[in-house]
Amino acid sequence: MNKLVVSVIVALAVLFIAGLYLLSQMTGGTSFNERYASIKKLTFSVGNGTVLNQELRILMSYGNRSVETQRANRTVRVGGFSWPSYYLCPIGETGPAAQCYDVPFTLVAMPKELMGVDSIDLPFNSGKGNRITLRYGGITNLDMPWGPHPVVNYTNFTAHYPKPDVNMTAKFYYDTSEGYLVRIEVSITDGNLTSTALFQLREMPKLRGPLEIEKPENWGWSRGG
Repeated sequence: MNKLVVSVIVALAVLFIAGLYLLSQMTGGTSFNERYASIKKLTFSVGNGTVLNQELRILMSYGNRSVETQRANRTVRVGGFSWPSYYLCPIGETGPAAQCYDVPFTLVAMPKELMGVDSIDLPFNSGKGNRITLRYGGITNLDMPWGPHPVVNYTNFTAHYPKPDVNMTAKFYYDTSEGYLVRIEVSITDGNLTSTALFQLREMPKLRGPLEIEKPENWGWSRGG
């Protein structure tokens, strides 16, 4: 067997092993506690200066009919990061709307080291508390304005909220390789009428990262944490 063939076989073997490793990071088989205990830092792909073109839509659905009741677009620039919040500054706004503000990292990007864990508690104010428990829902493709986009899905289902006969479902979609937020869908339904808030990117961002921080000693949203 000549050296070229051997080199090709070795290269293919390395790629195969690397592929298995990456796949194992996205299967949802690793618990959050195991993964968190094994890492020393948190890496966010969205760094200072990244521009995010965002869209918010509110839809009301009844039977087969769906009506958009609200739509708003906003372009923001990442002006900084202080755990656990991003500092965002609107672009092209005037008056009070032009003021910079803080948002939890949940609404911008997930730490890359934690992508693929089976479930995770994150800061997100749903009205029921300041955290939300998301469960791994697999990898899928979303139809985005720029085309199909592979994402990791994390979902929360809360029964009998915000009323006894109403249920809420929140779906978070993060880019599979970089972990930045692509879309959030929050739906509230009583089985007949459904209200859906859809928050997503309008264009693929040009990331100015990575942004790294030392792993916080405690994950502040865990049960009992």
